[in-house]
Amino acid sequence: MAKNVNIYKPKGKDVFYFNFRVKVNDAAGGVKSMQVNRSAGTSDRRAAQSIGNAMRDRMLVDYFKAPKLREGFATIGEVERVFKEKSNARTAQAMARIFVRVVAEMCGVTVEAARRLSTGCLTREAFIEWRLQAVAAGKPAITVRSEMLSVKAMFSRRGSELYGKLRLPDLEGFRRVALPEVLADKKFRRIAEETLARMDEAAEGLWVRGEEGNDDALRNAWAAYWLMRLCGLRNNEVMALRWSWIAERDGVAFVEIRQRDGFMPKGSAGDVPVSAELLAKLRARMKREDGQECVLLGLPTMRQQGAHGKLNEFVRGFLPDRAKGAYELRKQYGSEMARTYGIETAAKLLRHASISTTWGHYFDDLKMRDVKGLSAGFGGGAVAAVKGA
Repeated sequence: MAKNVNIYKPKGKDVFYFNFRVKVNDAAGGVKSMQVNRSAGTSDRRAAQSIGNAMRDRMLVDYFKAPKLREGFATIGEVERVFKEKSNARTAQAMARIFVRVVAEMCGVTVEAARRLSTGCLTREAFIEWRLQAVAAGKPAITVRSEMLSVKAMFSRRGSELYGKLRLPDLEGFRRVALPEVLADKKFRRIAEETLARMDEAAEGLWVRGEEGNDDALRNAWAAYWLMRLCGLRNNEVMALRWSWIAERDGVAFVEIRQRDGFMPKGSAGDVPVSAELLAKLRARMKREDGQECVLLGLPTMRQQGAHGKLNEFVRGFLPDRAKGAYELRKQYGSEMARTYGIETAAKLLRHASISTTWGHYFDDLKMRDVKGLSAGFGGGAVAAVKGA
C-alpha cells in the first residue's frame, strides 16, 4: 500500500504533500474512484509518508474523512513541550500525553509521527470525527469525555497564554466541539470478591517481574497498588509520598497528607491509617538509597510510569469495563470504609472536600439489612415520659 502513496514537496512550499487514488463506496451503493491530494502538514519526509499511508488505509476501511492539515503553524510536539514546561497544572504531564495520543488517533498515525504534525490538523471536523469513531469503537463515553476535556483545557484562553510566540491556528471551533453525553449516576460498583482476590494475588507478579527485569516502574506499580487498595491514596499522592509523611501515634501508623514540599492535596488534608503489615512490607522492599525520601523508587518518570501507566494497565486487565483504571482501587477502599464504618468516616479517610461526594458514590454500600426501626416500648417508658412532658 505504501508504494501507492506519492510524497512530494510543491515548489514554494515548506511542507510535504501526498496523493493517492482509492476506490470507495458511494452513497448509492456503487464504487467510485477518488483522487486524494493533501498537505501532510510537516517538513519531515518520513512523517509525511506515514501520515499519507495511514490516511489511505483508513479510507479503504471506512471512508475516513482525512483532516486537512493547515500549514505554517507550530507542531504538535512544540505545543506538548511548552505545555509540560510552563503549565502549573498538577496533571500537566498526563494532559500532554493524552493530547498527543488523541492527535495520533485523530489522524491515524503513530504518536511519534503525531508530534511532527502541524497544529493545523486541530480542526473542528477532525475532532468530531475522532469523538464519533472513539465511541463507536467501544471506548466508554466517560473516558472520551475526560480525554476531550484534557485536550480542550490545553487550549483554553488562559492555557493559550503559555505558548508565547508559537504560531497556532484559530482553534475556537476546535474548542467548542461538544462533549459526549454520559450518565449522571456516579454510584460505585464494588469489585466482585473473586475478581478482587485474583487481583491481590496477581499484584505480587508486578514485584517479581520488576525484580527479574530490574524495572523500577513495575516495582512502583506494586507499591502503588497496595497504597491505593489498602489506604485509598490518589495516584498523585502515591507518587509524591515521602517516608517522612508516615508517623506513628499510640502504636498506629498514619500517612499524613498535608500541603508541603510544593505538594497540594486535591481534596482536604487528613490522616490515613496504614496497617503494620503493609508498612513493614514497604520498608523491606522499597529500600531508601542515597537518602531518597520518596517511597516510590527512581526518577519522577519511573514513579509516574509505575503509579499511572503500569498500574492502570494492570487494573484494566481485570476490569476492562471500568473507565478509571487504577483509581478503581481507591474507590473500592472508599466502598469498604463506608460499609464498615459509615459515610462520615469514609469521607474523612478519603479526604473529600464535601461529604456529598462520598454520599453520591457510596450510599448504596451502607449495610441496611440489620437496621431496625426504633421502639420506645409502647405503653410505658419513653412514650409515657414524652406524654407527661
